[in-house]
Amino acid sequence: MLIAVFAALGRFVYRRRLLVVLAWLAVLGFGFGFGGQVFGRLDTGSGLRGDAESVLVSDMLARAAGGGAVITGLVDGREAADPAFRAELDAAVRDLRTTPGVRRVVESCRLPWSIVQLGARAEYRYTAPAPVTGGQSAAAEDQQLDDYLHLYLQNRGILLTPFHNMALLCPATSRADVDLHTEVFSAAVADLTSA
Repeated sequence: MLIAVFAALGRFVYRRRLLVVLAWLAVLGFGFGFGGQVFGRLDTGSGLRGDAESVLVSDMLARAAGGGAVITGLVDGREAADPAFRAELDAAVRDLRTTPGVRRVVESCRLPWSIVQLGARAEYRYTAPAPVTGGQSAAAEDQQLDDYLHLYLQNRGILLTPFHNMALLCPATSRADVDLHTEVFSAAVADLTSA
């Protein structure tokens, strides 16, 4: 049955190929004519307008949460509303001393870098102030420096996310893990700046 439908569609398109081409050109022209205006209407921040529904709902949820960072995650086999799980995650976030430790290292070496923390993640960028847009973040990329930090830390037991210079924490992260990260990061920067 499906073969018969596609055969009929093929015959229709073949017999009226000029009409089909003209229709596709009209759709393409309409897309270029009006589609390009969409990008001019976007803000430079998140890519969403301040009055967009998703932004308004996000703001309402932030106000209802009573402030502070909200972390949303998918955890296989554990109920996110489980008080024991929440306590473990809250403890990991409280123990997040990576950002202040890394910030002290960057400031003491007077590097033009920035650290952005969002919940239990900390990302290092090679520009100050921290980038606000994706374009600014892309302009601050330094592949050699990325490779250096990733390999230096990885060879000493610290794994940054492979697609960013980002340290992530989870409920199993201990204070010793965080302190080791700061110590190894400090050594990496010291070796880099003394060269």
